[in-house]
Parts: sequence; structure tokens; C-alpha cells
Amino acid sequence: MPITTTTTGRSSSTDDQRLPPEELAGEASFDGIVLNGYDWYRAQGIALHAGVRVESIDRVRREVACSDGARLPYDRLLLATGSLPARPPIPGIELP
Repeated sequence: MPITTTTTGRSSSTDDQRLPPEELAGEASFDGIVLNGYDWYRAQGIALHAGVRVESIDRVRREVACSDGARLPYDRLLLATGSLPARPPIPGIELP
């Protein structure tokens, strides 16, 4: 069975740890922080489902149900839940 990965982001691997100042200021494109684009995944034989969330896991049928309606079969399943950054309670943090 081929490797399939899902992500809620626009791409599976971005360099979020070292965002360039231009990206933070909104002056650079998203492509500037993408480490591996869709072509890389395709060349590796990996099916990338970006912009979707896994909603449920059916262990009997051995498939996951995604937010876009896709049902993806698996023989082995690895869960990597990711994380969300902590936002300190600083006045004005929501400003651009």
C-alpha cells in the first residue's frame, strides 16, 4: 500500500521554525518557507492530502475519514497530531 499523508496546512512541510522577516511582514510568498512541494511528494510516491483534517478512524474497516469526504484506507497508521503555537496575552497581539 502506498504512503499517504494528510495535513490541515497548505503543504506538509514548511520551515515554520525559521520564518524570514519578509514572510512575517507579509512581503514574501508562502512558497518561500515550503521545504518540500507537491512535486517532491509525487516523486517519492507519497499521496499528499493538504488542507484536510482527519475526522475519524475506522479501525474495523482500516480507513480514515477526512473533512473533505475522502476515505483513505491504511494497513498501518501513524498519528502525528502536530501542535499549535502558544499566544501570550499581550495587548495588541492580534494587530497586523
